This record gives sequence, structure tokens and C-alpha cells, in this order.
Amino acid sequence: MVEALLERNYEYKTNSPDLPGFNVSGEIDGLAKYRDITEIEMNIRHYIREYAKQGLVLPNLVYLNEEGKLVNLSGIPLVPRITAEERMGAILEASIKVESFINEGMPGSMAVITSPRGPSGMKDQNDEAIDYPMTQTLIFIKEANGYLKSVNLVSDLTINQNKELREKLGTSGGNIFGINEMEDLAQIVRNPALLGPNSGYSLAGILDEILRIRGDSDIVLEKPGGKREYRLVQEYKRDLLRFEELLTFDENAENCISEFKKFVKTHVNNLDNLFVRKRLERELYNTILKIVGTLDEFKRSRNTFTSFSAGEFGMTQSLIRDDDYGFGKEMAFLQTKIGCNGSGSSNVRVLMGVSSGLGGVIGSENSLSGKCSKCGVNHAVLGGCGFCDSCEGEMVR
Repeated sequence: MVEALLERNYEYKTNSPDLPGFNVSGEIDGLAKYRDITEIEMNIRHYIREYAKQGLVLPNLVYLNEEGKLVNLSGIPLVPRITAEERMGAILEASIKVESFINEGMPGSMAVITSPRGPSGMKDQNDEAIDYPMTQTLIFIKEANGYLKSVNLVSDLTINQNKELREKLGTSGGNIFGINEMEDLAQIVRNPALLGPNSGYSLAGILDEILRIRGDSDIVLEKPGGKREYRLVQEYKRDLLRFEELLTFDENAENCISEFKKFVKTHVNNLDNLFVRKRLERELYNTILKIVGTLDEFKRSRNTFTSFSAGEFGMTQSLIRDDDYGFGKEMAFLQTKIGCNGSGSSNVRVLMGVSSGLGGVIGSENSLSGKCSKCGVNHAVLGGCGFCDSCEGEMVR
């Protein structure tokens, strides 16, 4: 009955709706697999904060489970899902060290990974190189109650300034000068700063070090098409003071999220049905673009999305006028932030987010090909984590 009604009343489209930096179909596949509406909700919130609002302070939704493993909202370990292809395995190495240190460390212990802008070492589904356009400094703090607080500070630190930050924090191990750009980046990343509770550093102290190194001039955010956006450094301290509120939005946006959750609950028992899955993909797509339409950042700039020439930001004139579902301006707004397809050069920003691991498109499940990071067997298609389906299944069981 459900299938018949959907076939009759819902316009079925074979292609899944696309959003820059957000794998809509991957999210619904994850929902069908884990039946976890909480994670998909937080992925929406994180996406809006990171991509649409381009926040400099990003809450990192990572937890420490009873076994001492870093996990996401669904309790799935994150470290095994990090691809060894990313920056010559340096992100994976650093994450293993951080996980062990945070698990064994006393309350007040901190771990800091700083990752400069530049090539990631990975390629997207179109075989295009994925570059990170901004430096990201990932901070973990083990608090007195065992709670793990984690934040990602986005900045425009140069590679040499990243090296200076690494030295200021007393990081030891390894030569910080590589033989080429990728090796240089990997050397910076692979040895995180591991700070005991008596180090004298706090979250605010790490930020102060970053600002002492780069100065208090405006932060320069690199945009698609060589464009730039400037942000006041005061945004850091303002957002750190309201850290717990950064993933909460205004009433209109919250209503959009609530309506989507209600819709999911209505159909959660029919997720094996193809038409239900496609309907949920469309609802998720619509929800995110509705939220974009409520943002002050969008409202201030929406009138500029009326006169682009065809091809600017990789968009066609028909898309800018409108898309199939009335969100042409909202989509154009996202594309001016991070490009057209959410992967490839200069538009992937996440380091360790709520998605599959570090450096991926949110919700990405099938973005790499090659050798499985666990079993070593070559596969035509791997999950975004770098594991084949068989090994990934073992990880989450």
C-alpha cells in the first residue's frame, strides 16, 4: 500500500539530489542502516554551521566511550574510519595518538592537531584532487567529569605559522621540514601536541597562541573562483563564549529541523522501500535549503543571485533562476561558499566532523577507490572511510 501511494503521489527521480559538501543519499543510507535520527539531525546542524555560516569555531561532536575509543553520535569508532590516504597517513597517525592520550590522560589533559591548508592527498569521485582551503586546529579537552570537549578552530595560518604553533605548544618527535609540500604538511600533522593538566594551556590559551602568531588582522576565508571573505578575529572569542549554542539556530530553522524529524519518524519503518528512501532524500534536501533561506547571511546576499552569467561558480543560468523545487538562490548561495559539488579543490573544510572521519564530505559513504585501509585488498569502490564494505561491517558490529 505504501509503495503504491508513493508511486502515485510522488514524482520519482532516478538521480539523488545533490548539495555541496553534503551527501544526501549517503545520509539516508546511514539512516536506513543505523536507524539513528539523532546523528542525521546533528549532521544537518554541523553542515549549516560549517558550510552555510562558515563558522570559525566548529563544535566537534566526538565522544569517548567506555572502551576509551573516540566515537560519533551513533557510538561508531572514528579512528578506524579515517583513510590512510589522507596526508600520507598523518591524520590517521595523529588520531591514534590523540585517542590513546585522551583515554589515559588525567582530567584537564589536552590534545591539539593542527592541519595546514593545502593538498589532502585524496581525490574525489571525479578523480579531482581534494584541497583544504583553510588551516584547521583541532583541540580535545578531557574535562573533570570524563566529558570530552572538542572544538575545531578555522584560520588562515600559513604552513610556516603552523610550524611555529607546533613549536610553541612544545610538540616533539619528527623533523617538521619535509622534502616536498605533502611531506611538509604530513610532518606537521602527524605529531599532535599532547598537553598534561599542568601545561598551563586552556582552550582560550591555544587561541591566544594562534593570534599571537598571525596577528589580529581579519581572517581571510578562501572562496571558490579565487574570491575571498574577511572575518573579524573577535568572532573567535564571541563564539567560544557561546560554544554550547553554536549548533542551535533561530525559531524558523529549528521548525524546519523539527518537521524533518517528524517526517522521518513517520517513515522509519519503511526505509527498505526504494520510494520511501527517495522521498526522504528529497525531504532532507528541501530541509537544508529551507534552513539556508532563514539565515541572516543568506538574506543579506540573496539579491545578488539574480544576474550571474552562465558558468560563474560552475552554475548554469537556469539553476540560478530556480531549481526544480524552488531553491535556486539558496543553492547558488551554498555554491559561492564551497563550490559546486562539495568535493575537489578548495571546498572541503571539515577535519574531524560528525561524518565518517576526517576530511570527508558529510554523509559520504562511497567516495574513494583503491586499497582497503584494513585488509589491504584492492576494491573498485570503498566507503568514505577507506574501508571496503566487509571490513567496515566488522568495525561497526
